[in-house]
Amino acid sequence: MNRLRIFFFHHRLIQSLSFRIFIVTGLCLGLVGSDTLPQGEKPPNSRLHGSWNFGFLPQKAEVSHLFYVYNDGTKPLTVYRIDPGCSCTGTTKIEQPILPGDSAAIEVTFKSGRYQNRVHKAAKIYTDDPIAPVRQYRIISNVFKEGEKTGDIAITPTRLTWKTELDKSTLTADTLHLSNLGDRERKITVLHYPEELVANVTSETTLAPGAGGSLILEYISGTVSENMKGLSLTLAFTGTDTTIVTVPIEIK
Repeated sequence: MNRLRIFFFHHRLIQSLSFRIFIVTGLCLGLVGSDTLPQGEKPPNSRLHGSWNFGFLPQKAEVSHLFYVYNDGTKPLTVYRIDPGCSCTGTTKIEQPILPGDSAAIEVTFKSGRYQNRVHKAAKIYTDDPIAPVRQYRIISNVFKEGEKTGDIAITPTRLTWKTELDKSTLTADTLHLSNLGDRERKITVLHYPEELVANVTSETTLAPGAGGSLILEYISGTVSENMKGLSLTLAFTGTDTTIVTVPIEIK
């Protein structure tokens, strides 16, 4: 008799547990089904290449960089606002939604002012991406006073000034002088230059220890306006480590 009671007790317990598992499973499936998009569709999905290093940068310089926001989803991505995070940085806006598979540029301008040494600046981009609604980009620089060393690389002049007459450049080329003050060979890479104004950049590919060289910028014949701000040339000198130097370009 006792064995029979134990049997019925176990039987009812199993039925109760099975029923609860069935209910919980149904609820979970219902929740998942209510939030999922039709097959093949994805929500707006933002992606950002979010860091740029100006390296050594002189004080009282104004430089800019383009950050691109990508939409990897299948629905348009809306950028609600961009918070530059500091009065020393400024940004352009993205007015229209970014279509699926497309991208949009944000030009970020940084003024080095009287900063000194290592500077980090971060800004936030707010979108309707349901997974990551806030993205962040970063600007890094190592601001120096005129006359201070820029690691084991010396570049003269530390900034370029291009004068214009009737909105035309008065020069056809400009030259920077490079010196390797270290004890190891350095490979030279041009990371950025104003392609709207410069037709070509030529320089030595490497600098031996203690050696010097030149870098020549050949101008494009076209309109050069004083309203052009944030122009610069950025170089990387790679050896056992990498030294990055940015030379601001001012239009007057």
